Amino acid sequence: GAQVTAEAGRGIPPIKTISRDDGTFEFQNLSARNYYFAAKKEGFFPTFCEEGQLNEGRNTFAQNVDLTTARSKEGLILKLAPGGVITGRVLDPDGQPVAGALVSANWVNHTQSGAQGVYQFNSLPTADLAGEAGVTLIASASGFLGCEVGPVQIPNAAAPVQQDLALNAG
Repeated sequence: GAQVTAEAGRGIPPIKTISRDDGTFEFQNLSARNYYFAAKKEGFFPTFCEEGQLNEGRNTFAQNVDLTTARSKEGLILKLAPGGVITGRVLDPDGQPVAGALVSANWVNHTQSGAQGVYQFNSLPTADLAGEAGVTLIASASGFLGCEVGPVQIPNAAAPVQQDLALNAG
């Protein structure tokens, strides 16, 4: 299942549950307040919505649901879109792999390159979600100047994109 989170705001720990095999989920004994609901699952780009209204391309904000007067809410739909994949290598100015480079996608998702300089992101927004904004990749490593590449377009979730990142001498 997917991890579903109910967040009530700063300073209040989020409440989490896992969706059932049929995609339904339930929170019990939520306090009376406004909540932001979100869902995520490996391999999917998190998209958030309230009452079936898709909010595309956002991976940091969910929609507000007011439970201050009504103690329950049925029919809340959280849609997960298949995530796009970008993979590549981080290279030094001579074209050699850089192990341990920090790579970020859209300043939110982070990974490190492996021994052969290889990195991969599995849950990025595809072109139908990101539009012209695409994905911005940033790589940095000790002893090198960082590089930024983008926007990188991922046509669809079934078409991984290869994007090498070349660091400059520092």
